[in-house]
Amino acid sequence: MKRPIGRRTRLRRFAAGFTLVEVMVASFMLLLVFFGMAQFHARGHKQMLGEDHWRKASGVARSRLERVRRYQRYDDLANLAATDTTYVLDGRDFVVSHAVATGSPELQASTITVTITWNETLDGGDVPRSLSCSTIIARSLPWTGTTN
Repeated sequence: MKRPIGRRTRLRRFAAGFTLVEVMVASFMLLLVFFGMAQFHARGHKQMLGEDHWRKASGVARSRLERVRRYQRYDDLANLAATDTTYVLDGRDFVVSHAVATGSPELQASTITVTITWNETLDGGDVPRSLSCSTIIARSLPWTGTTN
């Protein structure tokens, strides 16, 4: 016949604590979670930097197209294709190049395409990136004073 376990014996058994194996398994699991989160953070940071460069390039392209719309005469648009400009934002060079397609999409209109290129550092090497934006500028006809 089994002898009943006394209260003191039961308390000693529950007060024994964790074994070394349990502590090592828990530590290993915490390390796996920690390294997974560290990689997730590093990848997200890299993605955020790339998106920030893309946003800046988009701003440069929109600014350049707006300047062309405002200050360029229609007859001078052909000269615009030969000019390249470099903008420096936060230490990064953004090279702006222009392409002008006269007579497109209509006879008295031109399509201006602004291409922004920059180098992005990924995994120790420079990777060229580019972004293109286009607009159409048409020759304005003189107003004759009639509404017909």
